[in-house]
Amino acid sequence: MLLLLSTLTALAGSISLTADRVEAIVGDQITLSIAVQGSARKRPELPQISGFQVYPAGRSTQMSYENGRQSVTHVYRYTLVSAQVGDFRVGPVSAIIDGRRTHSAPLDLRILPVGERPTGNREAFVTVTLSETAPYVHEQVRYTVRFYRRVRVVNASLELPDLSAFMVEDVEARREYETIQSGHTYLVTEVEKLLLPTDPGSYELAPVALSVGLVERRRGSSRGRFFDDFFGTTEARPVTLRSEPVELQVRPLPPPPAEFSGLVGDFHLRTDLSRTSLRVGESTTVTAKISGSGNARLIAAPDFSVPETFKVYEDKPTGEISTRGGELSGGRTFGWALVPLAPGDVTLPELSLVTFDPDLGEYRTQTPPPLSLTVLPAETGEDLNATGGAAVSASEVKLLADDILPIHPRLDALPAVDESQARALWAGALFGPPLLYMGLLVRLRKRDRYHRDGGLRRRQNALRTARAALEEVGTEVAQRRTSNAAQQGSKAVRIYLGDKLGTEGGALTPSEARALLEEAGVDRLLAEEVERRLSWLERLQFGAGAAERAGVRELQQVLLDLVEQIDEALGKAR
Repeated sequence: MLLLLSTLTALAGSISLTADRVEAIVGDQITLSIAVQGSARKRPELPQISGFQVYPAGRSTQMSYENGRQSVTHVYRYTLVSAQVGDFRVGPVSAIIDGRRTHSAPLDLRILPVGERPTGNREAFVTVTLSETAPYVHEQVRYTVRFYRRVRVVNASLELPDLSAFMVEDVEARREYETIQSGHTYLVTEVEKLLLPTDPGSYELAPVALSVGLVERRRGSSRGRFFDDFFGTTEARPVTLRSEPVELQVRPLPPPPAEFSGLVGDFHLRTDLSRTSLRVGESTTVTAKISGSGNARLIAAPDFSVPETFKVYEDKPTGEISTRGGELSGGRTFGWALVPLAPGDVTLPELSLVTFDPDLGEYRTQTPPPLSLTVLPAETGEDLNATGGAAVSASEVKLLADDILPIHPRLDALPAVDESQARALWAGALFGPPLLYMGLLVRLRKRDRYHRDGGLRRRQNALRTARAALEEVGTEVAQRRTSNAAQQGSKAVRIYLGDKLGTEGGALTPSEARALLEEAGVDRLLAEEVERRLSWLERLQFGAGAAERAGVRELQQVLLDLVEQIDEALGKAR
């Protein structure tokens, strides 16, 4: 079941909104493209776009194969003719893809007056966009960093702003594509994170800083132009690119009802009963599955009160969380085994789920149909005399043999028991049960604390989780996907650090990781090595030089050794 859910999630459709340029002069034409991957029932819904004249410009279909699976993308194009100066937001665009409504990120356009030159002819620049600038508390917001360049770059290192005011989720997929702006073709690298604000208020996120080397041709001064064209060398000019700051106005939720689950997003509740007819003493299982998109990590078991005529045994919840498709989604399944104690027709108490829908700005209550079952009396007629004994006469007792155990007619025929052994046996019989009870009590308390303390679980499972994540790094390296391997490796190390140090690891910068390790008592040299490795991984994601790529083949083992050194150092520090 989990494999099927994982496959369906991987094949989930998506929709994106792009333009050939985001800055133009009044009267210029802009080509808007809506790409739909998956099966859509109808054409995407293009919202009203003020300040532009809109004309359909046709559609096309693109087919590709990846990992043996066919992918079909339908692209719908529109021509926009700008009619006035200003900043405009287009979208988001939505469509029902594979049975689920999916939204694109919005697109910001800037129209300049005649005579002013667009800035889109720069060699490289970086932008930050938000999918929502006025979200509700716990509503997910896509934070997208786009790095545009039309020259070769090396040694790129991305520094994100402080995101500690949000729950941060990494988006696994990293896009790379080409786009045209102001007549220039740019290669774009897109990095996304999901932000879930935890408190209402106004937030200004500082610009991202991207340190990068722009590769330029260096010409000589004494050989002349002819020789320069053939023998000119290149050099990397270091620059720091900064985006514009972005603002969020986080809105508080309206006063919630008492039954509010805390979930914000599009969630659904389904219930089921494994058996609707059974006998007293038999069992049936009630399952409740909560799934959807939104702050899925907050999914908790719904309240379920059972009549006193049942014994209840709660099952361990199962489920998974995913950030595929650029959104946080997932589900959990809860189960209760019921054993009836009396016959009769029973309707179980209703389960309900109250969530907040940010699109509607209101609370929704879902109550699946009630579950009913018929309990029959227990089966009777068992042969209870099977364990009774009948009277046996002495004449019927026969001596079969004496070779099983010898008969000892006198006590002195029994072997002597050592006095020290007898005392040890007596002490074991006297003190063994209380000691066993105390040991079991300590074990149960540790297990209960483990299940209640999420931080403890994260610390204890951190190394095992990191090792599993680094297995994916080895797979990416074997397939020569260096950027993906670096991204997976960086994520594995940062999440490990977050789990061990009790913080949100997904948003850690290299310098923050070093500071946290030194604060936890880790040797300064090891902390600096962690900072260097994380910086190296960031450079690998954006196109490091050949010298830095030389060690990629051993990337999995290098990071595994690093994580194990950190784990050993933290163990000693504690």
